[in-house]
Amino acid sequence: MSLYLILMAIVAGCCIPCQGTINAKLSEHMNHPFQVAFFSFFVANVLIGIYLLVSGETFPSFSTLTNITWYLYTGGLLGIVFITSVMLLIPKLGVATTLSFAIVGQLVCSLILDQIGLFGMKTHPINLQKIIGVICLLVGLYLIKHEKGAVHKSYWIFFAFAIGFITPFQGNINAELNHYVGNPLIATFLSFSGATIFLSIYLLLFRVKFPANMMNVPFYLYFSGFFGTILITLVLYLIPKIGVSLTVAGVITGQLTCSVLIDRFGILGVKKRLLTIHKVVGILALAVGLIFMQI
Repeated sequence: MSLYLILMAIVAGCCIPCQGTINAKLSEHMNHPFQVAFFSFFVANVLIGIYLLVSGETFPSFSTLTNITWYLYTGGLLGIVFITSVMLLIPKLGVATTLSFAIVGQLVCSLILDQIGLFGMKTHPINLQKIIGVICLLVGLYLIKHEKGAVHKSYWIFFAFAIGFITPFQGNINAELNHYVGNPLIATFLSFSGATIFLSIYLLLFRVKFPANMMNVPFYLYFSGFFGTILITLVLYLIPKIGVSLTVAGVITGQLTCSVLIDRFGILGVKKRLLTIHKVVGILALAVGLIFMQI
């Protein structure tokens, strides 16, 4: 197996904390969190739309789109909740802690969905490897939460854990939408379009004014959606090449590593946070748990 494919998965994972950090910084210049989410989804949608046009992908007919159950277009709305929540939590907990707890919430939710077969999915019973993985995850979370000098409030920790439950539900909705349209990127485009339209209506309906000094905001802060597009494109490319498990393992490795670096060095102007031994051991425990969860 080529090393560069694994490196691509790690790069894809790095896009997640980069997007969250940029959104958190942009929120400092905006009047409402949904304004930040709007730019994120809008830019991602434009980039995906350009790719679909250039690649000559066949778009579903209007009749096909109108026959799709309405709630399958709501995956992007869950994305709004996730993006906005991460943006609000990063200043409170830091990038690494926020995403670590969100990852664990995501995996716990996925484990539950696999066990009960919700949404008509094939059941995957809990086995010894997954139990060991859960134990490692809990140990990792405990160490991160109780690192020396930590001042994390329990409700922020729980909030970060809870938002992890969003992505499995969003993934299942988008997967069902993909079943109808037959193209993952088109399904993503439709999902993001729903989010962009909702945000536009909300901002107009409630007359949320954009800041007068928008032109003075560093231009790159408007392009967090670029990282979301890169993440989606790489994951869609890698899964057929190296499989789901290795892709997910690489993505999470990149996500955790990049999160720690952003916190440690205060990249993009975020508050610097010391890399304590508790956090290092905690993240390593999470990594081990993730490996067992993917077995």
